[in-house]
Amino acid sequence: MTVRLSSKDIDQEEYNFFLKGGREGVDRKSQPMNPNEWIDPSSWNMICDLEKLPNFPNLVGAFIHNAKEWKKWYMTANPEKEPLPG
Repeated sequence: MTVRLSSKDIDQEEYNFFLKGGREGVDRKSQPMNPNEWIDPSSWNMICDLEKLPNFPNLVGAFIHNAKEWKKWYMTANPEKEPLPG
């Protein structure tokens, strides 16, 4: 796959996250505990890693404080067509 983007199209760090996923070999002990049983551990790790990028501040807090809304969004048949909670 070839993608040609200018620097203003997408942040390079976000693009790398999209391609490679979260960080490997990170000490997860300081990471907030996953309060939602419906989010598997690897997905929770990705959410916590994504929050470290500049355009995703307070993402973990949003999942913690709006758990019911996020679960409802997650369980919809077409979440990509629904507005994000909050």
